[in-house]
Amino acid sequence: MFRKKIYIKPLIRALSLAVLAGGWGVASVQADDIRSSEGEFRRATIRGFDGEFVIYNNAAGEAQAARITDIQQLIVDSTDGLDNFNRGEKHFFDKKYSEAATQYKQSLGRARGFWKNLCWARYLQASERAGQLDQAVEAFLFLLNALPEKASALIPVNITGATPEVRQKALNLLAEELAKAANSNVYWELETLRLTILEEVDSKEAGRIANEIFEKARRDGQVTTQYRPMILVVQVEMKHQQYASARDHINELIPAVEDRYLPELLFQKGQCVFALAKDRNDYYQAGLVFMRVTIHFPKSRFAAPSLYWTGQVHEKIERPAKAVELYQACLEIAGADESIKKQAQEALSRLRP
Repeated sequence: MFRKKIYIKPLIRALSLAVLAGGWGVASVQADDIRSSEGEFRRATIRGFDGEFVIYNNAAGEAQAARITDIQQLIVDSTDGLDNFNRGEKHFFDKKYSEAATQYKQSLGRARGFWKNLCWARYLQASERAGQLDQAVEAFLFLLNALPEKASALIPVNITGATPEVRQKALNLLAEELAKAANSNVYWELETLRLTILEEVDSKEAGRIANEIFEKARRDGQVTTQYRPMILVVQVEMKHQQYASARDHINELIPAVEDRYLPELLFQKGQCVFALAKDRNDYYQAGLVFMRVTIHFPKSRFAAPSLYWTGQVHEKIERPAKAVELYQACLEIAGADESIKKQAQEALSRLRP
């Protein structure tokens, strides 16, 4: 998901102070075991959960933080109603996600304080992996209202793994929530998820409403503050070859977004200008946009595709020798996607009989 850079140490300090002040509402539990992509941490003490990070003390008493999405298993040393949670964690680790979701659901009734949010988060993860998108959306809606600034870290992404019926149930849940969403941040998170699901359920409908979503953001003055859903709108428009509106929307976004989004937006703009080109000068302008990516973001994953498309530009303006040079440069970029390298090689074979 799109997120600003998180500084871990200040986060740990802030959450630790909240715990000491009683801000989590329940006492921490002792001798917990945490298994994550970073390793195993036995006899830890879980202190809190902010929607993205589980905060804990290791066996030496040092404050640590681990992203919930990196945690493979949490075993809680507690007899206070979290037995179902532990059973869910064992199923989760064994990739028995449907069984895990059932156990997490049962743990919700007795969970209190940050544990309730943590149980919902694990229920969301297990449900999503089990293909139960409607259950994942149910959990996301709870977390979005409980932790609106952090819930985007857990926005469901496994859309294709759900059946059409389940996806429609998820859309119905979102429609109900959108109708009563008052907080603008909450509204745009819901709209982002709805458009993501719609693109899989009814691609034609997604293409139709994409422009409407951007227009609403413009009317509400939200284009420069809610650019995550706006970038999704552009992606949908590009897929539906709505190049004129996508180009205009990209031009609005470029001054507003963080630098990390610029390579993709510039690459997409180049594709729009290329697709809409009617003469030599138009193609030349597309080439200038593509070259902004390769010059200013040479390590971006869009650098190689931009070189390839600049080669396409030079073919259009009848400069085959320059096109060959660009295709060759595309092949020489370390780590470039194999599909774009294949296209560049095919272009070279065509231009070099």
